[in-house]
Amino acid sequence: KIPKYSCPPPPLPPPLRHTQSQQVLQTPSPLKHKPSLNGLYTPQRTSTRMQRQDVLPVYLTKEKLTPTPSFTAWDTKGRLEDMEKLYENLKTQLSGAADSKTAIEESLSLYKARVQELSQLNQDLSSSNKTLGSDFERARNDLHTTATDLRNVKRDHERDIQEVERKHERDLADVASKLEKEVHLLQRERERDEDRFKKEMEDAKAKWQRAKDDETADLTTQHWEEMEETQKRHRSEKDLLQKEVETLKSAADSRAIESADEVKELREGVEGLRKELEEANESIKSLKTKLSGEEAKNAGLEQEKASLVSKTHFLEGNQEAQSLEFTTMSEKLQDALTARDATLDTLRKEEMLRRKLNATILELRGNIRVFVRTRPLLTGEESPSRVEYPDQDSLEGGKEMVVHAPTTLSATGKERNEAHKYAFDRVFGPGSANTQVFEDCRDLIQSVVDGYNVSILSYGQTGSGKTFGMSGPEGIIPSSIGLLMAEMQRLSEKGWEYSVEASFVEVYNETINDLLGDAKTWDEGDGGDGSVRGKKRERHEIHHDPLTGKTTVSNLSSVALWPPPSNDGQWPPPASTADTAQDATADPESDAATSYTHKAIDNLLTTAMKNRRVASTKSNERSSRSHSIFMLTLKGSCAATNETSEGVLNLVDLAGSERLKQSGAAGERQKETAAINRSLSSLGDVIGALASGKGEAHVPYRNSKLTYLLQSSLGGTAANGKSSRTLMLLHLSPLAAHWQESRSSLLFGSKVLGAHIGSAKKK
Repeated sequence: KIPKYSCPPPPLPPPLRHTQSQQVLQTPSPLKHKPSLNGLYTPQRTSTRMQRQDVLPVYLTKEKLTPTPSFTAWDTKGRLEDMEKLYENLKTQLSGAADSKTAIEESLSLYKARVQELSQLNQDLSSSNKTLGSDFERARNDLHTTATDLRNVKRDHERDIQEVERKHERDLADVASKLEKEVHLLQRERERDEDRFKKEMEDAKAKWQRAKDDETADLTTQHWEEMEETQKRHRSEKDLLQKEVETLKSAADSRAIESADEVKELREGVEGLRKELEEANESIKSLKTKLSGEEAKNAGLEQEKASLVSKTHFLEGNQEAQSLEFTTMSEKLQDALTARDATLDTLRKEEMLRRKLNATILELRGNIRVFVRTRPLLTGEESPSRVEYPDQDSLEGGKEMVVHAPTTLSATGKERNEAHKYAFDRVFGPGSANTQVFEDCRDLIQSVVDGYNVSILSYGQTGSGKTFGMSGPEGIIPSSIGLLMAEMQRLSEKGWEYSVEASFVEVYNETINDLLGDAKTWDEGDGGDGSVRGKKRERHEIHHDPLTGKTTVSNLSSVALWPPPSNDGQWPPPASTADTAQDATADPESDAATSYTHKAIDNLLTTAMKNRRVASTKSNERSSRSHSIFMLTLKGSCAATNETSEGVLNLVDLAGSERLKQSGAAGERQKETAAINRSLSSLGDVIGALASGKGEAHVPYRNSKLTYLLQSSLGGTAANGKSSRTLMLLHLSPLAAHWQESRSSLLFGSKVLGAHIGSAKKK
């Protein structure tokens, strides 16, 4: 009989040993998680494994069919229970794995959020780093600019010291010359005074001696005469008294009875005589006192005579000291003249160095610059645009502005607020005055004296304040002329002589008109009054000399501003010098010349403003309908260094750009607006062509009379090597209603800022 446990178990596909199945079923336990400090869960692998039951497998051998000792028989039910337990464990592990997966996904989402926060933080730090880098660069540039300004201030201080030294030398020379003249005058006066003094002394001495002798004689004679008369009177009175006494004594006997009253009267008479005698004695004493006073006065006159004699000896000795001092002053004067010549040579060299440094600074800043100025609100204007000036308080002045567009609605109905940031060479806020704008243009205008062509273009929409900034009180035109006049007077001390001429033209409907000429020569077709502009027009043609690079306009009037011409009846008449006559210390010729120049400038601007085309539109009550160009030509020469220079200053007041729909122009105004916009568009094309860097051959100067007239100023270097420097001064309106026009002007200014017109060279 075969034992119960001797049969092998039923076959299993594939046959596996129980131990192998045990090993296969031993899967790792699910991951467990433990909380971290930051609230996240970190997966942790457990070391817990399934506890294997201590059940030995059952084996059958070939030798015997009985179970092998120490082996347990095959237990199907037990194995099923093991499988069920294994299934339960596996199910538990799967459930734990699902929980672990959920926890891992949560941790992953937290990690992703954390990574996104760190990325955003990294971007913020990068932006902050860039900002700090730009601030560092700006600070370094500010430091460099400050150092440059310090050197400029130091150079200006040294220049002022030299000016003071020169003035001191001139004053010393004047004092020396005056002193020399005064010495000669003193010598002549001293000689005359000595002669007159000697004669007066002799006359005074003789007169005093005569007066003294006469007075003494008179006093003595009068005294003795009075004494003799008194004595005679006293003797006669005494004799009379004695006679009377004798008579009384002789008659006493006969007149035994005499009244007491008569005796008393006689006694009173005697007392009166005694008093008279005493008075006479006192008179004698007073005469003696007066005589002693006269003697004291005589002693004083003697002392005065001695002092006058000593003063005469002093003057004779002082003459030698003055002669010695005059010789010393002459030597010092000669030394001062030698030092002055050496100083003038040094000043000429420093002036040449200053011009080179000024040219280098302007070249580094760029030969074409753009300034922006926003005019203030006028009375009755409302709804201003929102404009910010971030760096308005910086040492170099504001160069950035942020313009906020009016609020609009997007397609989804949300409000949209756009902010546009712009950067230029200089930005002026509404509170900036004309003097502040001119101060930033000084170095550019001053280079005209050094022989450069300079153009300042006032650009902007109508009503933005262009004409006020150019021709108004303390505007660029009068301030520029004042600066150039001061520079010419300063350089005249260094041997430079200048002549200045001015012209004023306008470009109206692509036609050039002479604003200083006779307005009656303009045709009726220009929109003028027929009774005034009924004569034949004088044609003005533009010519560019390829050899000298000079631009001229035919049949154009010019006014000599310096030196003042003689009064030959030409315009303008010489200015009156009545205002300057009150200053007695001023030079009459210099005052008359300066007064003439200022009067000529006032007449020039008044005539030009009267002849220029203006009209009223919906955008502006007084709108300029033409482009005006003020041309100032300076020619200088220095005989000491054999140098010459010629510079031209073009101050351009462009007509206001405007839209036909907004301005409401019609008829002649519509034609003017179209011509203005077309010329401004041509100016933009020229600037764009210059910015592209394709060369002069591709620049469309001839598309407009305005650009063709300004070719030498915009085109950079001419055939003779003479170059130009250009400043575009953008004027903006502060009103929100003019936002589109202001933005167009800003975009045009940014376009101009990117243009390059070459390296500046003087003639």
